[in-house]
Formats: sequence, structure tokens, C-alpha cells
Amino acid sequence: MRQAQRGGHLVPGRGEAAHPAPPRVVPTLKLKVEHTEKVREEDLPRLESELLGKMHGLLKIRPAVTWLAPNTLERSSKKTQLLEKTYE
Repeated sequence: MRQAQRGGHLVPGRGEAAHPAPPRVVPTLKLKVEHTEKVREEDLPRLESELLGKMHGLLKIRPAVTWLAPNTLERSSKKTQLLEKTYE
């Protein structure tokens, strides 16, 4: 418990709360995004900026985005693993 000093005496329960900064995630979260055939290559930077803005506004994260060509990600009629483990 923090104590504040008042008139030369320590008063328990007074003081300021210290809030540490949120932990920084290292390495950065990596997000793979598959675009459609209708999306032009020159539109990707704008789309990425919009995506990162929304994710930071809602989730407070800024992932590293990797754009994938159409039909790159595996399609499945069963449950699909959406998270890829790239570490050991």
C-alpha cells in the first residue's frame, strides 16, 4: 500500500495509482490477408492503412500485414485452423 505524507505524518491509503504501460508484443503479430481478384495492387497500401487503423482503434494492435494473392489460403469444408504456429 502506498502512503502519502501530510504534515510530517504518513497517511495510509493515500497516493496515486501507477498504471504501467501495456506490454509490447515482440515479435509483432503477423496477419496474412488474401485479397480478391478485383483488388488492384495499387489499392493495397490504402486498404492496409484502413485495416490497421480499424484494428488499432478497436483492438489496440498494429499487426504486420502480408497480402496474399487470390486463392492462396487453403479452403476447407471442415473446421480450419485460423492461427498458424510459427515458433517453437
